[in-house]
Amino acid sequence: MPEIDEELLPLTPPQLSLQQYTARPFVLELGTPLSAAGLSQRVREVLDATPALRLALRKVTGVRVLRQSPGAIRSEGDHERGVEFSAGALTVVVTPGPDGSRLRLTGDWSLVDRSSLQGFLSALAGVLDTEAQDRLAAVVSAYAQMAKDGELAEEDAYWEAVPADAERDPFELLGTGAEESAQQHSEPTVRSVALRLAPEAGEALKVLARTWNTTVDDVAYLALSVLASGFTEQPLLGWVCDARATLGLDGLPGAFSQILPDNPLLAPSMPLEQAAQSQSQRLAEHRAKAGGAALGAGSVRPALVFAPGTGWDLPTGWRVEEWCLGVTEAVTLHVVETEAATVLRADAVDGIVDGRLESLLDAWRSVLEHVVEASAGNCGQAGPLTRTGQLVLADTLAAPVEEQPQGLCEAVYAHALAAPDSTAFRVGSAEVSRGELARSTAGVLRELEGIEQGAVVGVLAENGLDLLVGWLAVLWHGAVVLPLSPEEPRQRIEAALASTGAVALLHQAGLAAQAEGLHPRTSDLAVAAASGTAPCGPPADFTGEAPAYLVRTSGSTGEPKVVVVTRDNLDNYLHGISVGLGLGSHPMPWVSAPIFDAGLKQFLGPQYVGGTTVGLTSPRADVEGVARELAQFEVDFDLNCVPGYWSALLDAFAEEARPRLRRLFLGGEPVAPGLVARTSSAFAHSEIWNLYGPTETTATATAGRLLPGGQVDVGLPVAGARVLITDRWGRPVPEGFPGEVRVAGPGVAAGYLSDGQVVPFGTMTIGGREIPVYRTGDLGSLVGGRLRLNGRTDRQVKVRGWRIDPQQIESVAEWLDGVRARVAVRHGDGTSLHLFYTGPAAEPDMTSHLRAELPAALMPTVTRVPVFPFTPSGKLDERLLLTTMEKTGQIDPEAYTSAERAVAEVWRELLSGGEWPDPEADFFAAGGHSLVLARMVNILRGDGHERLTIRAAMRRPTVRELADLLDLPAARS
Repeated sequence: MPEIDEELLPLTPPQLSLQQYTARPFVLELGTPLSAAGLSQRVREVLDATPALRLALRKVTGVRVLRQSPGAIRSEGDHERGVEFSAGALTVVVTPGPDGSRLRLTGDWSLVDRSSLQGFLSALAGVLDTEAQDRLAAVVSAYAQMAKDGELAEEDAYWEAVPADAERDPFELLGTGAEESAQQHSEPTVRSVALRLAPEAGEALKVLARTWNTTVDDVAYLALSVLASGFTEQPLLGWVCDARATLGLDGLPGAFSQILPDNPLLAPSMPLEQAAQSQSQRLAEHRAKAGGAALGAGSVRPALVFAPGTGWDLPTGWRVEEWCLGVTEAVTLHVVETEAATVLRADAVDGIVDGRLESLLDAWRSVLEHVVEASAGNCGQAGPLTRTGQLVLADTLAAPVEEQPQGLCEAVYAHALAAPDSTAFRVGSAEVSRGELARSTAGVLRELEGIEQGAVVGVLAENGLDLLVGWLAVLWHGAVVLPLSPEEPRQRIEAALASTGAVALLHQAGLAAQAEGLHPRTSDLAVAAASGTAPCGPPADFTGEAPAYLVRTSGSTGEPKVVVVTRDNLDNYLHGISVGLGLGSHPMPWVSAPIFDAGLKQFLGPQYVGGTTVGLTSPRADVEGVARELAQFEVDFDLNCVPGYWSALLDAFAEEARPRLRRLFLGGEPVAPGLVARTSSAFAHSEIWNLYGPTETTATATAGRLLPGGQVDVGLPVAGARVLITDRWGRPVPEGFPGEVRVAGPGVAAGYLSDGQVVPFGTMTIGGREIPVYRTGDLGSLVGGRLRLNGRTDRQVKVRGWRIDPQQIESVAEWLDGVRARVAVRHGDGTSLHLFYTGPAAEPDMTSHLRAELPAALMPTVTRVPVFPFTPSGKLDERLLLTTMEKTGQIDPEAYTSAERAVAEVWRELLSGGEWPDPEADFFAAGGHSLVLARMVNILRGDGHERLTIRAAMRRPTVRELADLLDLPAARS
């Protein structure tokens, strides 16, 4: 072998460019029939003859060029206890065994790769390729000269720019795993988990590989590709590929392997055998490119790296006991065929928790077993949950309700008979007994005579006794409640009555003018209630599958979806929250909107358990008034509201007048950790709970207590709900893996109302059984049985507790001729929406149009733009759109009337950042909401404008219209 300059030997070839600054520790352990003494002697001879295997990193001069030198061979120990050889990056340990000896090879895969190890093993068997050493010297010298001449500088700069994308954490895509932190070590340490396949599964895997004319590694990688494809379309996988053949350097020792990114692009309908053929072709193309650039422009480093682990060429009697490889910033997966079994391994350097590796391996095994068992099927049938796991899940989801809950009406009737003089409803100092409530209900029941069971009856009322009596009477009669709010635009109420086929309308006292003309059959709830002379009799007889009430949710077509909730759904919910959460034993003030199903636990929950529904004299939008009222409660109470409302209440409570809050139940939108900390600081002895449940699952499906500094999740299933997570192909996933949240169980509503028919949400086939399941569209994972949420699969957003589909706002906007519309959510606080459109319509006309069609919660700001900006990739640039909200030109405050000036001064302080608002500007369109409007009203009232009320302001939310309500002359100054 020619003499080689130690300073130049050997420069790492170009393919080792992906993660050059990090170690890649490996372990290969074999059993041999040789004696320890004979094997040790042979190890020293081969190391002496192969300097390329004794490399040690000396200095990094660029991403692609490493200066190394062969290290001296050091040894310690003896043949009885074992001998350890240290040679640069390679450590070889020979230990005696009962049937021969053990050979353990460890080191840095960046310097000694798998093919080099294979060459070392061949050399131990007596085959040493000396010509390869000469070829290596020639290659190294050529690259050294290129480095000196600067020919690699541009390539070095390219590789330095390749991002290590933080989002490529495989466990953000493929599972969250255990909670404990991984121990850090001063030197890179491989954390490995092995999962042994059953003997019959391992043998079947080999049979399938022969049938498909491929290898065990290829079948295992196909299973990994099927697993990953169900979670993301983004590149996630990498394949360890040997570049020797491409470079014409077969047989060379040293590090000539690289990690090639791979994006399988599988579809659930693709047959598995076709996917295997496609993979074979794809990987062949990868191998042909080995030795060159591993990544293209914009690529990211793989998060899951597959390293072929089978097919070692071993001398007779030798066997693989262990093979692992750790790549920093990634998880390495491979198959090891030992003498005893076929084993799946997951290896990672410090920073990956063992529990995560176990969950990943278990899911990989499940897909692999599905592939082997049903090789004639398609990719979508090979899921990450084992067949046994699917059967257990199916049994859990389809399990019957253990206890049939009592019906709401029957419970209310029983409580009225047992304690007619007990308080059923209280607001301020006024109380209504259970007997009085029964008489009022009887009076409204007479108004419903002639209405068929199952018919829809609208109830238009604010929170209060009228609304409670209206609900009870409609349910008592066997009809279906359609909740309506006086705050809704008239057109929206008319549309709701028409689309649901409502046969009558009950309205609150004082709303006769607003209700006029909405429906031919209209009744005043207070008048009807007063006509009751005797308590109502037993409720009508109806089935549990009969509808109880309808709830409208934001829709993508411009029309709200109508959810049909059955009697069984409602009864199960009320029973579940009373037993499971203990609600009803303490007062819970009624603060939620009449059309928000969170209010069910506040006004029907107490009636179900024989408690007292507690109303407030202050409108819910008057946060300061509500805060004062709550502080005056003389008993401990529970409170349920959306986080945004609670945050406002928290600010409004006086330091010296903290209410006697027992438990706080938050729900309807995400809870920020900061709000938990603020609440715990102000109410150290109060419990904080987080609730979750789409309307389609009857208000609440999970609940969990939150602790300051702890994980913010939505807890465990309640009220009989069963929660599962599916990947993007709709396959159930094991616990810890992320995906779409689906809910089953007795809380799942009947479906959506469409053209008078109930359309069920759909079913899933799990373990051979069809199970009704609701797809929430929320993303999350189950960890320890608790549900964590992490965004949406669609564009729906939560704004102040309302589930809003921006497409509904877009659709309504497009009803104006020649308008194109998009909606972006404000970044940051997330409390408002913004509509941007192109076309000739004026902004005030668009605002008026939207206000007439949409409730205040859906009202966006409005900005007309000449054209929509797009990103270089052709997507709408929402961030740039948001910057166009700033108006050019200023309003002259001298043009206001004195009343307008009074409104505008408070408006600009609370809402517009110091700018004077346009007199025709809509408060809600300008980014305000009911809590801010209530604050403005209270400030104006404090300035002496006593005529102004929150309710009136809600209906006239422009500067000019609000000014008309003040006690000031209208003449312009």
